[in-house]
Amino acid sequence: MSGFLRRIAPRVRKQKGAHLTFAHSRIGRSMSQTSLFLKKQLWIWPIIAVLLLASVGYGVRSAISYTIQQNLESQLQTLLNVETAMLKTWFQVQESNAESAANRLRVREIFDQLQKASAPALKQNAGSEAPDTDLHAELSHELSPLMSAHNYIGYIIANKDQKILSASSAELIDKVEMPEMEFVFSETLNGRTTVCPPFLSVDAIKDARGKIRTGVPIMLVCAPIRDERFQVTGLLADRDDSRSLLNIEIRNPGVDVIQGARPALRRAEQPLTTMAASAVEGNSGVTVEPYGDYRGVPVVGAWSWLEPYGMGVTTEIDYEEAFRPLTILQWMFTGLYVLLGASSVAIFVFTVVVARFSEAQNWTEIEADGWWSRHERGLPAAQVNASMVAAMSLMTKAESPAKDSGTSAKPAMTTPGFDQTMISNEID
Repeated sequence: MSGFLRRIAPRVRKQKGAHLTFAHSRIGRSMSQTSLFLKKQLWIWPIIAVLLLASVGYGVRSAISYTIQQNLESQLQTLLNVETAMLKTWFQVQESNAESAANRLRVREIFDQLQKASAPALKQNAGSEAPDTDLHAELSHELSPLMSAHNYIGYIIANKDQKILSASSAELIDKVEMPEMEFVFSETLNGRTTVCPPFLSVDAIKDARGKIRTGVPIMLVCAPIRDERFQVTGLLADRDDSRSLLNIEIRNPGVDVIQGARPALRRAEQPLTTMAASAVEGNSGVTVEPYGDYRGVPVVGAWSWLEPYGMGVTTEIDYEEAFRPLTILQWMFTGLYVLLGASSVAIFVFTVVVARFSEAQNWTEIEADGWWSRHERGLPAAQVNASMVAAMSLMTKAESPAKDSGTSAKPAMTTPGFDQTMISNEID
């Protein structure tokens, strides 16, 4: 029985030895060492705070950036829709005015007379005489109230061959198939009232500064003239007194020209902006990703192409202005990063200074305790004699009063770290 117990005992001891508590496990030791390290190295806490703040800042910035982008996209689209609706309403008003003028009975009668007067057979019979000028004056008188009420600066009447029969500008009469007006004339002769995009005038008219010259930006609103059978026989084009820059090409210079930078390419060689390139292809869209506008300034915008009118509408806002709240937030987090980094450096320097001061204090204590340590290690007798002589003199002074008084001697005074037997041996 005792032998069996002796054989079992080592196994039990081994099993007990194999059982480890959490404190003695590898993970427990690692956590203990880490805790001790963090307690001693205080400078690492600001670094940990910077890392945590960076993670939080990245998440907050991403969330705010996404929210700003969604709101900005919605605002741009709403503003674009409002501007497009306003422009379409203006177009519809102009088209209604032109249709009203083209459907006037007297205008249609004068147009028929002008068309008959311009027929080749009649011209041969009339020789070189021009059509009756009274018809032009009467037509101008008929359309004057319309032009005054809606701020029109002139009119044009043409037949189905795109030959101008009458106009407020005499130099346009009898001109045929003018390239500048061919597109809008073709659309109108197909029976659709339309407003054309701005183009440069071919006749001399007053510009915004009151000077009479050619090449002034104008727009036309054209309506078909119909006969008794409701067939299109001609068109009436009213010149709208609109002003347009028309000299700005929506091209990206690649540099910020507002800051005085000069583009590397000529204007004609520069690419269209993201908005213009998409719009001229007939696309509509909105983007909150920055792209350069005609100034080279990063912007975000929305655009829409109005296919019936051959023009587009866009609204843009500078990227810096649109994302100003995000920029302020980013500067705030950057300031916190700098402050925490400076705190980490300051705590690290303070820790180093304290460590050196503690080390110097420890060396001072070691040197103070060195006298006893040297004697306990058994230094040479020559270095100990002075100490022994001082100790003996103290002992003699302590024994003398005892002998004189006849009382029992007091225990001899001893110096810490030394035995009196050792002292007497040294004296002998």
